[in-house]
Amino acid sequence: MWHYKTMLFNPRYGGIGFLAMPFYAFGEMLAPVVELLGYVITLLGLAFGLVNVSFALLFVLVAWGYGMLLSIWAVVLEEVSFRRYRRLVDLFRLLLFASLENFGYRQCTVWWRLKAFANAAKGVHVWGDMARKGFGKPSVAALIALCLATPCVGQGLRVAAWSSYETVENSQNWSTLGAQLTLASARGHAGWLVGELVGRFGATDLTERIGGVVHPTPRLWLTAEAGTSRQPTFSPKNTWETDVSALIAARLSAGVGYRRWNYAVGPVDIWIPHVTTETSKMSWTMRVLVSRNPSRRTDAAATLRVARALSRRTTISLLGGGGRESYLVGGAVRSLKTATGVAGMRYNAGSGVTLRFDASVIHSSPILSRGGIAIGVERGL
Repeated sequence: MWHYKTMLFNPRYGGIGFLAMPFYAFGEMLAPVVELLGYVITLLGLAFGLVNVSFALLFVLVAWGYGMLLSIWAVVLEEVSFRRYRRLVDLFRLLLFASLENFGYRQCTVWWRLKAFANAAKGVHVWGDMARKGFGKPSVAALIALCLATPCVGQGLRVAAWSSYETVENSQNWSTLGAQLTLASARGHAGWLVGELVGRFGATDLTERIGGVVHPTPRLWLTAEAGTSRQPTFSPKNTWETDVSALIAARLSAGVGYRRWNYAVGPVDIWIPHVTTETSKMSWTMRVLVSRNPSRRTDAAATLRVARALSRRTTISLLGGGGRESYLVGGAVRSLKTATGVAGMRYNAGSGVTLRFDASVIHSSPILSRGGIAIGVERGL
């Protein structure tokens, strides 16, 4: 495109100069730059409450739904015309991937095309080593491995569900019911969708979140998540979170996270520095939560979580913490003094199934002291 840039809007080339070249320049060549700017502007808009989240989600669903429909329709037409897939499970797998390509894989193609821009700017104009090995069994096995484990397509697809119930002192009990779909790659990239039905103070809110983690180098993790609540009673109107973590030694990692909860009465900003160290069987994670609420008060709390592997299948954990945290109570964000204790167990039941059980006790002053249990199950597909 750059080599033939003089053809762009050049009347000497007729329809090619006025239609074909502009289409490929702005619709194909610059598409990753425009998409990246869209992601950045959307995150900034969510952070500062400038985005109508309900309308934005509907717009995204329509855009993604249209793209999925085109991909699914292409697969259906190919199957009707040529019947290439002998097994029904192969056809359903292809339809599943066609539906999920917008969640993770598309973002990876944006990254690859941006890298191509950088290489072009550096003057790198080579294909690299493109040695071919034919279509023998080793190549077929490599192709299958590529389809099932390549970054952003393959695909550890996992589903999870959980539920919790807490008895609250001098208030109605709390409950949560949630589910999550995660698409992870062999290199550590992942994307997820989460939905939760949350019961508090006799009311129920429905919340949704979408997030992802990128593993650009073996020592760095970048995480981002955005969420919204439909007609919230006690939940934030929208939330977003970002985290940067790095491996700074063989068994030591550190990072910092940032959360913003946009309540109707004002935002709550939370900074979360954290550090994790581990041995062959144990890990320790320390987190500090520094929050700023609409009353201009700064709260701080800290937690320490210790996990130990009892066997290849079973891991137990203990979490303790205390400090001041911000809660929405009675239409206002209040600062409550809390002391938290949580005991948990994770059990790998085999066949890709993981079970989780947690019991918690939280002493909160002057209100909202509570205790409860949470159970969860996760399954790889």
